[in-house]
Amino acid sequence: MTDGPWIAEPVGGANGDEPFSPVSTATSVAAHPRRSPLAFDKSIMKAVVVDNSVLYAAVHELDVHHQIAYRFIKNTPDVRKVITTLAYFEYQATLSRDGFNYRGVYIEGAEIFEIDKPFVKRCAEEKLFDLFPKLRGADLVYACAARVMSIPLATFDSDFQPYSEIISLYYL
Repeated sequence: MTDGPWIAEPVGGANGDEPFSPVSTATSVAAHPRRSPLAFDKSIMKAVVVDNSVLYAAVHELDVHHQIAYRFIKNTPDVRKVITTLAYFEYQATLSRDGFNYRGVYIEGAEIFEIDKPFVKRCAEEKLFDLFPKLRGADLVYACAARVMSIPLATFDSDFQPYSEIISLYYL
């Protein structure tokens, strides 16, 4: 990895043929209504589960949320970023769906959370699947991981909002 401490592998831009730039000129920070990326409250967050909406936006400079996600990842080194193994696959699938070549992603200090048999068993024993009846696919996994670890879920996805009393959400 030579792109810097956190960003994507040095394979070019989103379609693989231009230099990768960690700063997007396509998105204004002021265009996002939820929160200024310069105002992250690091004192209350020690760890977060990072879903694909944040992971993809942090790396893909044409994403509407790129500036916010990039600054969140870059400016919060003391916040442990937990990324499920499934998130890496969802990230690659999102790239493919959007017509881009596959590319690696690396976030310095990120903790990889394995979606394994003990996790699935715990989710079943605690009836977590019943707590999130409208979440599908990877979103269900992110919500269960946040609940099991008792840490917030960092996301741009409003589908989690109905469950804000069950899991802590950190909307960027």
